[in-house]
Amino acid sequence: MKANPRIAWRIAYHQVFSTEEVEEIRLLQGKYWDKGTVEGEKIEEDMRMVSVQPYLGDMNQAWVQKLYDCVQAANTAIWNFDIAGFHQKEPLQFLQYTQHGHYEWHIDHDSQSPTRKLTFILQLSSWKDYRGGGLQFFPKITHVSEATLGKVGTLIVFPVYVPHQVQPMVFGVREALVGWIHGPSFR
Repeated sequence: MKANPRIAWRIAYHQVFSTEEVEEIRLLQGKYWDKGTVEGEKIEEDMRMVSVQPYLGDMNQAWVQKLYDCVQAANTAIWNFDIAGFHQKEPLQFLQYTQHGHYEWHIDHDSQSPTRKLTFILQLSSWKDYRGGGLQFFPKITHVSEATLGKVGTLIVFPVYVPHQVQPMVFGVREALVGWIHGPSFR
């Protein structure tokens, strides 16, 4: 199978948030983490091994609005999906990948989340502080390096139907904030 090179699979905003802003966001994490599940209910560590924590804070914070504005700008520039915003039943999530942590190939759209349109990932830790844990897309996008995607404050936005994975961690800790923008179901 060969991908159409004219299709924009995703867009990366390089360092949308400063290191200082990212540190403030990281301070919003609590101390209790859950194991990541698959399809919202099953813990399957052969498929997904990550610690997860929902952000249950104020969604009216300036940094949340900045995050949404950047995702909305990407949508307007590339996909022009009909989007409505965050979904109150699906909070932003802090993710923490440690040694052997990974997430096999998957998409972020299924029958349990039919209104998801866009996925976004905000990189909270530097790729210099860990090995492995690379974010990969299918088809492979060769013009964006793991170092670029792993810079603190980088925001990555892509449609929920794009296959992606997080490669197994070798050492260190990779932290990210993920979320989804919703809208009417795809037709």
